[in-house]
Amino acid sequence: MERLFTTALLTLLLFVAGSSLYAQSPATFIIKDNGGVLNTSEYESALAAADLNYYRLANARTTMKFSNGMLVELLSGKEVAALNLPVDMDALAKNNADALKTSTFKLHSSGVILEQKNLRDFKSLK
Repeated sequence: MERLFTTALLTLLLFVAGSSLYAQSPATFIIKDNGGVLNTSEYESALAAADLNYYRLANARTTMKFSNGMLVELLSGKEVAALNLPVDMDALAKNNADALKTSTFKLHSSGVILEQKNLRDFKSLK
């Protein structure tokens, strides 16, 4: 009886773990150009862990440009929802495509993606 309970518990744990792994893929981004990076797995891990809602649009794809030349295209909120992945449509950028033109991204040695603003591209408020 104890063996049956243990087997049932292990089966349930594997099912739950497998479901949570599936929820993290497929990726909600596409690496369009690796910028010469041979192993993109660190970038993929950092992107998967990052909250990209500020850069993701509801109805259109956006592109993140990295300082090394890598280009990453973010799926739209509607595309993420169509994949049955969780997405908070209210938290998405309303129209942030222009803001991305002044940003460059970099993968920090800690595994976190940093946004770098190019201040010379900002217009004067005068």
